[in-house]
Amino acid sequence: MARVRTVLMGLEDAEVTAALKELNDFRSRTRSPQLKRYLSGFIRHHHLYRTYLRYPKLNLPRTSNSAESLIRIIRKLLSRAHGFRASKSLTLWVHALLKERRTMTCNGGIPTELTR
Repeated sequence: MARVRTVLMGLEDAEVTAALKELNDFRSRTRSPQLKRYLSGFIRHHHLYRTYLRYPKLNLPRTSNSAESLIRIIRKLLSRAHGFRASKSLTLWVHALLKERRTMTCNGGIPTELTR
């Protein structure tokens, strides 16, 4: 867990590289196919998890909590509507929902603007 945290939040490139190497070594030793798959994906796409560090002016959230929260809100809309006749209808409803919501707050920090 400490190595994953280092990859996600480490500021020194050497520290992140060492953590990725240790995770890769652990991946090759584990017998769990599911854990191997998760670690492979994490190692391969680690740069995407660090986007908030590369672009600080964008005020990106550090977690995917806001995206998960928005997905939950859209699913609630889907359950209330009991389905849509066409995908265009669904798209219009989701756009209306986003216009009404306007922002999502991530951990009480700076609100994230939702694109319309």
